[in-house]
Amino acid sequence: WRVGCAVIAGAAFGSLARPEPFNALKLLYIQFIKHTIDKGGSAPLLFGSENFPLSASILFTNFLPFLMLWAAMLALLVWVSVKNRREVPPHQLTFLWSVSALSGLFFLVSVFIARRGYDFWAAFGFIAIATLVSSIVPQLTHPSVRAIKKYAAGVVAAVFIFLVPFSGYKTARSMTVSASPPDRLREAGQWLAQNSESGEIVFNLNWAQFSPLFFWNQKNYYVGGLDPIFQYEYDRALYWRFHFLSSGELTDKVCPASACTRDMLEDTHASLVRDFNAKYLILDKRQNPEMYAYLQSDARFEKQKETEREAVFLIIDTAFPTSSQDG
Repeated sequence: WRVGCAVIAGAAFGSLARPEPFNALKLLYIQFIKHTIDKGGSAPLLFGSENFPLSASILFTNFLPFLMLWAAMLALLVWVSVKNRREVPPHQLTFLWSVSALSGLFFLVSVFIARRGYDFWAAFGFIAIATLVSSIVPQLTHPSVRAIKKYAAGVVAAVFIFLVPFSGYKTARSMTVSASPPDRLREAGQWLAQNSESGEIVFNLNWAQFSPLFFWNQKNYYVGGLDPIFQYEYDRALYWRFHFLSSGELTDKVCPASACTRDMLEDTHASLVRDFNAKYLILDKRQNPEMYAYLQSDARFEKQKETEREAVFLIIDTAFPTSSQDG
């Protein structure tokens, strides 16, 4: 119990000793707990695919060799802990159980919460497998492990040798299908850097555009750059206005709620100026063709820069029409 308390106390102290500890805990809460709760609800948030669980088809297609090796490692670890505990130094067994537990935790995160946890599953799994084969198995003297001692290193080496070209092939294929060019949004970002005022807000219609935009232009602010869960938790009315435009469900109108009625609809231009204080709007013409067509048809938006894929519009801050009573 002393060791357990020391671990808990050390983790607590480390959490509090880091910069902005309470904001860091809040971020962790939003990104994991609230993310899981809201994702499991009925709200159709604009989550990226990495925020959804790893499907069985992807798991077995991409990870089968490692998955089999990892499962065999866990089975052997349990057997060693039960049958051959005295043959292994306690500190080695503790280390192996620690990295295996971390690997198992991130495997569960990948399968049931978000697939982006698989890199930690694999990383800690590699450490556990290497430790078992190089440090634990050679110390075993039980007759039943002779075959394991003789072939374990060869099997692990063969799997890893296979994984090198296999992983390279899968990565190259993925890059061909879904990767972005390294100069993505360069022209648009550099135009904004040269022609906008420092601190002006750019309404980026897709939150994933933030990274390349910020790379090419750090003088502006953008309405979204992290997972949409942060927008959703910060201000849900603002999030839904962004959501309907980003998803293409609305163009000339926005709505501040998910269950939207006709009387709740708001003018898009008015919302961009009033609610977001936006000066510019940038979009991908192929992702949002309806919005692109609408912006070209509305005189309150002036196209300033256009490339093969993107377009930048100036949002003209016009005075809203007055009623006839006011003249």
